[in-house]
Amino acid sequence: MYLDIPKSTKKMPAKAKKPKIDSSFVINDFLLNDEDKFLLTRLEEHYNLKFPSEIIEFWRFCVKQCSANPLDALKSLGVRLCGPFNFLNGQSLSNPHLHCRFYYDVPEFQTLFVSTNEDSKHLHYGYYRDDPNDIPGIIVSNNSEKSCEYSYVCDSLCSLPFRTIDFQLDKKSNNFIRRKQRVNAKTFNKIGIVVPVDPKTEVGYRPINFSEKELKKLLDKISQIDNIADRQKAFAPIHEEITYIQFANDESDFGMGLELGINLFLHGSPHLHKAARHVWLQAYTLLNRQVFSTIAQQHIQKRSNSLDEILGNLA
Repeated sequence: MYLDIPKSTKKMPAKAKKPKIDSSFVINDFLLNDEDKFLLTRLEEHYNLKFPSEIIEFWRFCVKQCSANPLDALKSLGVRLCGPFNFLNGQSLSNPHLHCRFYYDVPEFQTLFVSTNEDSKHLHYGYYRDDPNDIPGIIVSNNSEKSCEYSYVCDSLCSLPFRTIDFQLDKKSNNFIRRKQRVNAKTFNKIGIVVPVDPKTEVGYRPINFSEKELKKLLDKISQIDNIADRQKAFAPIHEEITYIQFANDESDFGMGLELGINLFLHGSPHLHKAARHVWLQAYTLLNRQVFSTIAQQHIQKRSNSLDEILGNLA
């Protein structure tokens, strides 16, 4: 499988050769020495998230490839390392959770690479974890200039390509299939949500009272109304749904609020932020995913499509 990176529009000089990437990065085991274990611990403490040991191995590989600037180790593939790799590179992040957080990035998404191609500046790739305590199981991509939809890329950093940039989607990977089997509901980003459900009582999730098409149509209508009073009237079905979510929360079906909250956020309209904040943050708290609640709160407050702001937050 190969990384989905658009080809650059710039032509190489006739006799120029593309920089070669050593294709020897294969992780056969994840045994780290004491120094690397310490580095992994510092990374997890800095983000308050779990990371696979492969990220340290991958970083060592990139340092070997381009010791002068490891963040550019995959430059020939049209991407630059960022996020956790900025931290591993010794850079201070004023807010690690907002650094490289694009417009449609839910808290479960953590950017690792950004496109350097001029025609796809908002294309980025990252880990996806359903719970802050989970080791990320898949890597996904999103181009926030085009839509809120995510595309599955591969299971891990050791699955990334180093010989070609022609991407072939493999939906038969073990992690992808295992996660797909646990998805409770679809969402606008095509990834869906995963919450724990008791197999005997089925407590943990109940569906919202809208189909995906119905919800999108309603949110489109709300977002297009300029008059505040008229917009509040159009909000009535959402307010009613939020009441149902409170009932669901009382019965420990926390996934219902998560489903609606994520979709309100992914729609993208600032008019939906207040409602999204209410049900979304509450769902994360009830699910003991407090870090995600914090990320969502901070992101909504400073949500932007400006690349300067997205790629900033370097102290």
